[in-house]
Amino acid sequence: MAMDDERNRDLVQDLRRAFHHLYDPVELRKNALMAVLRLESPADLRQLLQEIVESLRPTFGVAQHSDAWRTHRVLHHRYIEQFDQQGVAANLGLSIRQLRRQEVVALQSVVDLLCVRFGLNRCREHGYSLDAHAEPRADEAAQFSRDMHLIQRTDPKRSIDLTLLVESVLETLAAKAATCGVRLLLKGFDGDVYVESVPQLVRQALLIMLPPLMERARNSDVQISVDRSVQSVRLDALVCDAESCATACVVDDSEMAGRLLVLADAELEVDTHGFAVRFASAVAATVLIIDDNEDAHLLYRRFVTHTSYRLLHAYNVSQAEALLRDITPHVVVLDVMMPDVDGWEMLGRLREHPQTMSIPVVVCTILPQQNLANTLRAAAFLRKPVNVENFVATLDKLTGASAK
Repeated sequence: MAMDDERNRDLVQDLRRAFHHLYDPVELRKNALMAVLRLESPADLRQLLQEIVESLRPTFGVAQHSDAWRTHRVLHHRYIEQFDQQGVAANLGLSIRQLRRQEVVALQSVVDLLCVRFGLNRCREHGYSLDAHAEPRADEAAQFSRDMHLIQRTDPKRSIDLTLLVESVLETLAAKAATCGVRLLLKGFDGDVYVESVPQLVRQALLIMLPPLMERARNSDVQISVDRSVQSVRLDALVCDAESCATACVVDDSEMAGRLLVLADAELEVDTHGFAVRFASAVAATVLIIDDNEDAHLLYRRFVTHTSYRLLHAYNVSQAEALLRDITPHVVVLDVMMPDVDGWEMLGRLREHPQTMSIPVVVCTILPQQNLANTLRAAAFLRKPVNVENFVATLDKLTGASAK
């Protein structure tokens, strides 16, 4: 273990130096990581570290005060934005000593991802090295298992917007695409595309699989498309130039990508043209918003941007009743203070009508009237101003309950 700790310290030190000189190509070229990761240029190392930091950005729903967010912010502010320690500490509300401890934790997170992604062996007799053909050692497999358990705990399987996830991956890989002279074409992403999966694992798998495909498609196009059915969604990434596809798409880390996707309840397929990922479709829940304030509608729409909820909008009771004649939403979010007919009267109508009596209703108002809402059989009460965590958590609870 002492030797393993020593090799790990060497790797952390090289990584720290690389981050400190992230925008200095002369210093990056001298860094030991260039050789051990078999990178061709300082720009490749810079892009790799930027991608890894971005990959550690927690997805929607992770609490802002969580360890995952703290790790990402330390890395991004300290190394990507190159703030000094005093600036980062002030930004995060930490002392210099606390920040230094957080930097060690954050750097170790990057080390762990490098070891998993590149098969980096930190325990070789002459220091850490890259051994692509070596079988994973028992402790590395255990570390992988622990890392995946942590991801699944902080970013559990849920409904995710595949369009937004793919767009964020392509934004991360934009520099790589420019270097390869590749155009990334999206097809079939019109409308909502929701799947049941673990977003962070899917993102990592795509970041593993797409760069080698872009290398094969130099000065050509890569098309990323989706094909939806009732039960599944298939994501395809294909080299458009048929002549470039004479040989199979070989990705050194495709096995790792496949393992990540299995944990995300998805399936990877690799063929001569590229690769495909198959997901289970997510069932969207419809939420009817009844509120006379247009700003409230815009706020709720932002709240559900990264979820599978579909919002329907009514600005008064008459509009709401017209919509309810044609559709049965999973949840109704109801304001109280509205002109003509207020929310309390509307709640009574919803509870009395056979078509709507079983729909969960969330009373959402600035007034402190939770007891009245409970008396009138509202399913939940939210006091304005509402935050995104409470709003989405309430919808999750009610749609889960209504599905049982």
